[in-house]
Amino acid sequence: MPSSLLVYSPSTSSVFPSPQLLRVRLQLPFGVALFFRWCRLRSGEEEDDGCCLSLLLQVRVRRPAPVFGLPSVYVSSRSLPPLSSVRVCVFGVFVVPLEKMKIISPIIMGVNNILSDASPPNSFINLDQGDTALLESYWRKMKEECAVVIKGCELLSYVSDRSNVCWFMMPELTDAIKKLHALVGNAETDDRHIVVGNGSTQLFQASLFALSSSSSSHSPNPINVVAASPYYSGYPDETDLVRSSLYKWSGDAKEYDKNEAYIEIVTSPNNPDGSIRTPVASNRRGVEGKLIHDLAYYWPQYTPITHKADQDLMLFTFSKCTGHSGSRIGWAIVKDIDMAKKMTTFVVLNSIGVSKESQTRAAKIMEVVCNSYENFKLGSKNSELFFEYSKCLIKERWGKLREVIKQSDYFILPNFPKAYCNFTNESSETYPAFAWLMHKKDEDGVGYLEKKLKVLARSGNRFGSGPRCARINMLSRDEDFDEFLRRLSNIKEIGY
Repeated sequence: MPSSLLVYSPSTSSVFPSPQLLRVRLQLPFGVALFFRWCRLRSGEEEDDGCCLSLLLQVRVRRPAPVFGLPSVYVSSRSLPPLSSVRVCVFGVFVVPLEKMKIISPIIMGVNNILSDASPPNSFINLDQGDTALLESYWRKMKEECAVVIKGCELLSYVSDRSNVCWFMMPELTDAIKKLHALVGNAETDDRHIVVGNGSTQLFQASLFALSSSSSSHSPNPINVVAASPYYSGYPDETDLVRSSLYKWSGDAKEYDKNEAYIEIVTSPNNPDGSIRTPVASNRRGVEGKLIHDLAYYWPQYTPITHKADQDLMLFTFSKCTGHSGSRIGWAIVKDIDMAKKMTTFVVLNSIGVSKESQTRAAKIMEVVCNSYENFKLGSKNSELFFEYSKCLIKERWGKLREVIKQSDYFILPNFPKAYCNFTNESSETYPAFAWLMHKKDEDGVGYLEKKLKVLARSGNRFGSGPRCARINMLSRDEDFDEFLRRLSNIKEIGY
């Protein structure tokens, strides 16, 4: 990395207005205009380029750099092909060459208090979405082990395995899923059919299609789809999106009282509140009730594995299992072959299968997870265990949040009972991927967070639960989560 580029102390800004300095006004979160120059790298050595350009570059603020403990900004641009990434340590408003920098401790300390890798005080923090950025730190360590090379002559066909009900599912992924569930002990896969989909969202819709089209009910009305509130906010929209004549969203399963066939979605652990769920809809005499078990969060980093799930139709997702949301891989474990065939038909008509590149990557990553446990059992000290690593991070966050909430006059959190985990062989609490915050007063929880703290969350209204509640993503970036805690703990101090 070039080092002659770099830094600034405000007292030197008027001393070095050098025309050789590259002036770039960057829209950083803290609104700093940077002045800097760069060096080309040739044969591993620095060479002063002396150019002046005007560019608008994308900037990502990293964690504090070890030198001086100050934040680092990494700048790169495809418009500068001869240059490697330029590392810029931001000390203030300007950046000047290191050889001309005067290090003044009070200034460094002052600026270090102003600049941080967290979101700036006047910006919004988005904790609405369910991204799993927290788990990136583990996969960064395992990037070499998880690398996949796909040649241009490979994976051309739609077909993967003609002998399988789900013929577009790659055998490597089928084997990896079975191996992963066998390792964790959270789901039965023997004598079951596995259907892969573009995330569990597509498989949820495939499940509705399969269950409703096989209903023995002769009613001309669409079959009712219900879930106990608070339910996942996506269920109503996903159910009614295509306005199907086969099924329709009918609300809270706890209030379902119709003498009509229904499909109940049982999410356990539940999104948004982390509770362990069982079916609640009344199964009246002569009324046909079918179940979809959404087990996206039934993994040991989130909750104790108390039993091996063995329901008729179970949904899982790569997104929440390992954190790789962008790969868009989900799978259904299905007992009935006709149900599996109908779900496969839905995926084929909807997307003609699932990307083989994504399947290959998912299979490789699952293999890496499983192999690390096998190596650990063989005595390897180099194996970092994914589920333990992830649980440690999530548990730590929950501990920090509970400490802040304990001092709060505004919000409360649900508590979770301990249970024995068959995977870790210890008793543990549930540490959900989302925090279900409830405002202590009859106020709009999301409105309060947005207006007072500039935090974007998802309203309880969308979960069928009312406006007092708000869902917070517990798997967001470190800087966003830490800034959220800071704002939440300083409510009184800053006059909210």
